[in-house]
Amino acid sequence: PNIQDKFGKTALHYAVSKINPNVVELLLDHPKIKTEIKDENDETPYNILESIIVNTRRNEDKDDEDDIERIAQMFETHRLYEAHPPPAYPPPPPAPPTQFKF
Repeated sequence: PNIQDKFGKTALHYAVSKINPNVVELLLDHPKIKTEIKDENDETPYNILESIIVNTRRNEDKDDEDDIERIAQMFETHRLYEAHPPPAYPPPPPAPPTQFKF
């Protein structure tokens, strides 16, 4: 999911710029997704989302507002998950006791 095109953009860059929450969700759910990849304009997918939010507020264009909010929430959830991943299940077995030889 992290392959970059000649402009440095990944599928996540394009999904965000096209305001496609279903594809964004699919990509963010991928265990190897990297959200901090920058394109040739030095923008991450989240930077693109921020620009969309600013432009939407400035233009008072409400058409995509729900989808934009949904994508923003997905990024927030993804960042929280990366910062505090849930414990591994099942938990790893306890280490065997250390044996001493006399």
